Amino acid sequence: MDASPQMLLLSGFLPPDDPRMRATLRAVETGLTDDRGLLLRFRPLDGVTGGIGDNEGETRRKTGRG
Repeated sequence: MDASPQMLLLSGFLPPDDPRMRATLRAVETGLTDDRGLLLRFRPLDGVTGGIGDNEGETRRKTGRG
């Protein structure tokens, strides 16, 4: 699961009061909100290295951006 289904709402694909949209947003919120209340783009898998999260952090350290 990732947070991309939110684009369905932003693009007007489904109205915000559509039961399918409400259920989708509820699932994203339940599955991707961390302990601080922040919405994660995705949840990394335990024990997996070399993924997007690792590469993004590495890029920030090398370039000083982000």
